[in-house]
Amino acid sequence: MGVVLVSCAAMGPSSPAVFYDGRTTPVTATSNTLSKSAKVGVSKQLNVLGLVATGDAGIAKAAKEAGITKISAVDQKNKSILGLFCKTTTIVYGD
Repeated sequence: MGVVLVSCAAMGPSSPAVFYDGRTTPVTATSNTLSKSAKVGVSKQLNVLGLVATGDAGIAKAAKEAGITKISAVDQKNKSILGLFCKTTTIVYGD
């Protein structure tokens, strides 16, 4: 019987760090400029040991949470400890 090792180490567009990875990367930007009354929406998901994953880190979820209908930019924060405990946060900016 074989053993399958899974992790969330490959969480983003660049190579993750081995022990701790905490970075924010841009996902997209549009031609919509941010107003002074811009809103920020956040959505999150968590992965533990590659065995349990929960949450919704989608752009639509983050936009809906903040009442954003016109998206200006989207960033993604990734945090990982040893590739075993991983959290992804999507941040949506807009009006």
